[in-house]
This record gives sequence, C-alpha cells and structure tokens, in this order.
Amino acid sequence: MKTINVPANTNVVIYAYYNTRTNNRGEVDQQPSLETQLKSCRKFAQLHKLNVVGEYFDETDTFMHTSRPEYRKLLAERETTQFDGLVVYSIGTLYKEGRRQVRGVAYVLGLESLKKRGIELLPVKTGYRKT
Repeated sequence: MKTINVPANTNVVIYAYYNTRTNNRGEVDQQPSLETQLKSCRKFAQLHKLNVVGEYFDETDTFMHTSRPEYRKLLAERETTQFDGLVVYSIGTLYKEGRRQVRGVAYVLGLESLKKRGIELLPVKTGYRKT
C-alpha cells in the first residue's frame, strides 16, 4: 500500500461523481453509488486524521465538465477555500481514460491548477496505508 503525502490534520475536500449514462447495451456502467463513494472518502479521511472542510458531488448522464456544477464550483473555490488535499473515490471520478480521454482534458487541466496550488490528489481506491 502507498503512504499518503499529507500529514494528519490537513484540510481536505471530497469530490464524488456518479454517471447515470447507459452504455450501448442500455446498462448503467458499473460504479459505486454516490453514497458509497462519499462514505468511503469520509472513512479514508477519518483513518488518516484529515479534516474534511467541504464535500462536492455530481450526478449526471455525461462526462462533460459543463454538466458537473459541483466540480466547477470546487475548481472556482480552490482559491478561497483553504484545503491541501482532494479526496476522491478513484481517479476515474475526475476523468475517464482511453476513448473518453479527450473529454477528460478539462478535468486534467483542473487537476493541474490544483497541483500548482499544492493540493494533493488522494484517491481512495489506490490502497493507501495509514502512516
């Protein structure tokens, strides 16, 4: 397991995203519910003794950033809300890889601006361990 790069008592925000879009077989892609993602992120923060100072979540049928108002709000508030970590269920919460990679460019750019501000991305699903 990987150790997180932020100390205890660090201020973090949580972001969760649920895509309601169906695939070409008419099925919703397999993914954890918003509540499951939020619960996992909260547990992760508690385990690592992180201070959750905000929660953002979107539920939509597209990957496009224009339909994720809470994600856009998180990016807009990064200058005024004091947080040093972004807890997500998985990297896929922010953008999809492969054939959807182009759609994820806006999210990657948002992540770059967070990185420049020194905000650490903390995905729960990577198997971090408590230090």
